[in-house]
Amino acid sequence: MVFTDQLWQLGKPLLERMITHPFNRELAAGTLTPELFCHYLQQDDLYIKDYTRVLLHLSTRTDDEVLKDDLLFFAEDSYQLEKMMHDSFFKHYGIVPTVEKTHACAVYTGFLSDCSHNDSVAVALAALLPCFWYYYEVGLSVLGTSSPDNPYRDWIDLYSGAGFKQQVQCLLRHVDIAAENADPLERKIMRDAFITSSLCELNFWEGIYHYLPGSMVK
Repeated sequence: MVFTDQLWQLGKPLLERMITHPFNRELAAGTLTPELFCHYLQQDDLYIKDYTRVLLHLSTRTDDEVLKDDLLFFAEDSYQLEKMMHDSFFKHYGIVPTVEKTHACAVYTGFLSDCSHNDSVAVALAALLPCFWYYYEVGLSVLGTSSPDNPYRDWIDLYSGAGFKQQVQCLLRHVDIAAENADPLERKIMRDAFITSSLCELNFWEGIYHYLPGSMVK
């Protein structure tokens, strides 16, 4: 069993809670309110900007040229793809960007930033993994139950697509390589970081869904 197989077993209960979360069930059904989806996009926009900074910073800390190039690619390609999707929805719904993070968003991005600055590269990679991995798994699940005319189809197509899958597989390989080169204590810290990020991911959905909608849509 490779290291990411262990992470899969550890994180599977949390992933199942994400897949069955009311936000994602309603998104799949196309019944999620525009207010909640717009609030999600506002917070996701803030999250992605911080996530990209973490990727860029981590790329400066590794001597592995393959890993460095892949981190830079994630930062540039993923950001552009997600920005295009966001821009389309922002325009469609007349969304006003915000600079105020929810508590869940701030905790999540703060944890990732702390890992990228203060922990080993291996631990930081493990902390980054849930965002990639779980979004793809949630995207696949939503794709399997949504209709072609789902109003959130662009979101579904992005996170269930082949391009995103390739990035997930690439990061999984890097985490496994890092774990192979780590000692038992560092692997334990990697597992802990992965679970903490997984909890942050679940709490992000929770914070969005239980938000009291305001006037974000024109």
